[in-house]
Amino acid sequence: MGSWFSSEWEPTVTAAVETADGVTHVRILCADGELAACGQAGLTDSACVFDQIVTEPAHQRLGPGTVVMDTLTNAAIEIWARPSRAGGSMKRSAGRSSHH
Repeated sequence: MGSWFSSEWEPTVTAAVETADGVTHVRILCADGELAACGQAGLTDSACVFDQIVTEPAHQRLGPGTVVMDTLTNAAIEIWARPSRAGGSMKRSAGRSSHH
């Protein structure tokens, strides 16, 4: 983990990541299973919308919220980089162009 973590926060965490129906959910759990932070992001062909990013009070300003945002960002990049996704976007763009 990066040096931007507070020395007060032990970065022994688990990131639980699930994606379904275009929404990626992330939960950051401490070693004892306590929720430190969570959030979700919805993806469209041209946007990523971060939503309900929450850091539990005992973990605020210590780093887990940053882990949520980084994990969601990396998931969005990974999903957009898939060849099937790029092909679908190009087909829709071409379809729109032909109707104008």
